[in-house]
Amino acid sequence: MKTIGVIYCPANINEAVLVNNLHKIAPVTLTKFLLKRLPPVWESITMEKLGVEVITIQYPLTAEVFERASENSIRKMCIKVEAYLRKLNIHRIVLEDGIASNRTAGTYFKSLEAIRCFDGRRLFVLCFEDILGLICKFLKIGMSSLKVGIISDTPNSIQTGIIKRIAREIRFLSILTSNQDSFTSIVESIYEDMGLVIQVNNNIYNTLNDCSIVINFSYDSRIIDQCKLYDRAVIINYGGDIQRRDLKGIVINDIIMQTASISLKQYPWAGRSGFCEALIAGEADENLLMKHDSDSSEVLKKMGYTAVEFIGRNGKIDMSEFRKLVTDYKNRKIV
Repeated sequence: MKTIGVIYCPANINEAVLVNNLHKIAPVTLTKFLLKRLPPVWESITMEKLGVEVITIQYPLTAEVFERASENSIRKMCIKVEAYLRKLNIHRIVLEDGIASNRTAGTYFKSLEAIRCFDGRRLFVLCFEDILGLICKFLKIGMSSLKVGIISDTPNSIQTGIIKRIAREIRFLSILTSNQDSFTSIVESIYEDMGLVIQVNNNIYNTLNDCSIVINFSYDSRIIDQCKLYDRAVIINYGGDIQRRDLKGIVINDIIMQTASISLKQYPWAGRSGFCEALIAGEADENLLMKHDSDSSEVLKKMGYTAVEFIGRNGKIDMSEFRKLVTDYKNRKIV
C-alpha cells in the first residue's frame, strides 16, 4: 500500500489537534508563543478504496499565525516535520494551502532528498479536456464555438500536446508569442491533419482581444500584463502569477477533484490536485510522474475521480462568477 504525507495547518485553534491543551487556559497574548513551541502532530488514515495510507502531519501553527511567522520560525518547524517524514519513511508528500504558497516552506520541502513533493501542476495539464468541458458546462456553451487564445514563450512537449488536443474540438485558435518560428512545425502539422488555420502573432493588441478562453503558458509578466484581452475572458493559467486588476473574468490556477470513495468534507485534501497527482505517481512511475498520460488518466478515472470545481486567485471560485459571464457572453455573443 502506498503512503502519502499531507502537511497542513489547522484553519484555527479550535480545529487544531494538539498534544496538550495549554492554549485553552493561557491568555490570548501567549497563544502564538505556545503554538510555536509545540511539536507537530501526525495521524495515520488508511483509505482502502484508494489503496493508500495517508499520514497527516499538522503544523501546530494556525494558518493565520503561519502566514505571519518569520522565516526562521518556519524553517525550524520544517526541520521538525522533516524528522517525522524520515522516521515514518514517507517518500511522497503534499503541501496544503498556505504551506504550499509560502516560499520558505515550499522551497524547503521541494528540495528534500529522497522525498518527492507533489504540487498538482502536471495533473492540471493531464485534466485539460475535463477543465475545458467543465468551463463549457458552467458557461452553457458548446466547445466547438469557443474562440481560444494561447500565450506562450517557447513551445514544449506539454504545450504541443495541449494544442493538438484542443485543435480537434474548436474552430478558432490564436497564439501570442515572440517566438513565432518555433510554432511553424506544429501549426503546419495541425493544418494538414485537421484543416484548422492557427493564427500565430506577436501583436499584443490584436491577437487575443476576441478570445473568450485564454490558456497562459508564459512566465513573462510583461506579456501577461501588457497584452490586450477580452476583459471577461476565462484564463486557464499554466504559467506565471496573474495579478492584473483590469480583468473582470476568471483566472483558473488549479482544480478540485471529487470521488464518491472519500468525503471531501471530512478530508478536503483528498480532492486537491497534489494529492491526486501523488496517487497516480504510485501507479505509474516512481521517478517520472505520469510517463504515459493516457494510462494515468485511466487510473484516476478508475478511482472515481472527476474535476468538479476550480481554484482561482483568491481560493475556490464561486459558481456565481460563471453565472455573471453567462449573461455577458449571451448579450455580446462572444464565445
